Amino acid sequence: LIGMVGRTLVTNSFSSYTNFPTQSEIRQVGQSFMFKGSFDLMGATIVAEGVACRGLQQEDLHANCNWVHAANIGTNNITAVRRVYGFAASRSFANRLAAGVPSCVLGTALGQGVTRGRTCAITNADNPATWATVLGWQVDVHFTSACWAGRGNCCSHGGGSGRCQRGDTAGTEYSMLWVSGDIPPPTSSPTTFPTASPTGRPTNPPTSFPTATPTAPPSNVPTASPTVPPTVRQTNPPTASPMLTTTGHPTNPPTASPSLTPTGRPTNPPTASPTLTRTGAPTNPSTAFPTAAPTAQPSSALPDSPIHNS
Repeated sequence: LIGMVGRTLVTNSFSSYTNFPTQSEIRQVGQSFMFKGSFDLMGATIVAEGVACRGLQQEDLHANCNWVHAANIGTNNITAVRRVYGFAASRSFANRLAAGVPSCVLGTALGQGVTRGRTCAITNADNPATWATVLGWQVDVHFTSACWAGRGNCCSHGGGSGRCQRGDTAGTEYSMLWVSGDIPPPTSSPTTFPTASPTGRPTNPPTSFPTATPTAPPSNVPTASPTVPPTVRQTNPPTASPMLTTTGHPTNPPTASPSLTPTGRPTNPPTASPTLTRTGAPTNPSTAFPTAAPTAQPSSALPDSPIHNS
């Protein structure tokens, strides 16, 4: 939706489409406006206009209006259609034709309908006094009179759209102007080529595709991937592998392997192997290697040898 003539908008003084209220974020449904930006980047190739819209207020192509459309047209044609929403641009049929105002097809079904009139107008005379009295693209292609988007520089000040077979403007009916086509994604600023929603607000601002600033770190770094400390030391080593202290001794040795004390003796020897005392006698002998009691000397020992003094 790029334009709306509201039910009560009086357009008799609108010599240019720029006299319309500007598209606004706070526009309410049914309020008048006209998109005044460039069509160059819209990629629009279809234009549609509904006049004498009546009944429940609807801002869509299913509204109860007298519709016309044109497809496969250029930006210059769409620009020309918007220009005739000011009566100065509709001074004559010749002006409309030279500006590139296209012919139209009745209805909104693409590829169907009857083509009506060069510049979408039916008139018996190329009279500037007549052409300046109306606004909009279609002029009496559905009915013989009062079938246009708005009143020009004369006659009724009732407001809104002409009512076709029901008569001149009376402040009860409205008209709409739409464009459609392939809209490319934004490449720079969101204000370069907004498309209008039924409320007249842009429907494709690029706020749903934010781009990061050059220095902005990613905001969605997965927390499941740990980072390695700068020292490249393992911070969660397996308990099965002993770590060495600064002296080279394991700090968490497995119990299956005895570790050595600074003197070279085992500190946690297996119970199956006896350890020796300073005298060479086992202190924890195993039952497999019994040691003799101190009294276990042979009873046939030789008598003490006499001591000879020299």
